[in-house]
Amino acid sequence: MVQVLRPALQAIPITVCTPASGPRTRLAQELRVVAADLAGRVDRDELTLDEELRLNSAVDDAVESVLPEVLELLELALTPRIEALPLRTRLTLSRARSRHEFGLD
Repeated sequence: MVQVLRPALQAIPITVCTPASGPRTRLAQELRVVAADLAGRVDRDELTLDEELRLNSAVDDAVESVLPEVLELLELALTPRIEALPLRTRLTLSRARSRHEFGLD
């Protein structure tokens, strides 16, 4: 008997699972999700494996190219707002950042 249906390919997720060890990697993960939404999400059988790999590569390359600019813009927008907060709040935020950098949070 001739098999007319091709077997379903395993879906390759658009986002790459990497451990979030800091704000840069977490931001990169979130940007990958946004980039995948912008590119368009497809069903698992609409693209070939090669096309999915190329799409993942394109999304990863786009995220890596804009990540430094996004971080810079975010820092420019956030810094004056953080500095306008009361001293006690800024000290609390500083301690929270230190705990996070040491891996306690």
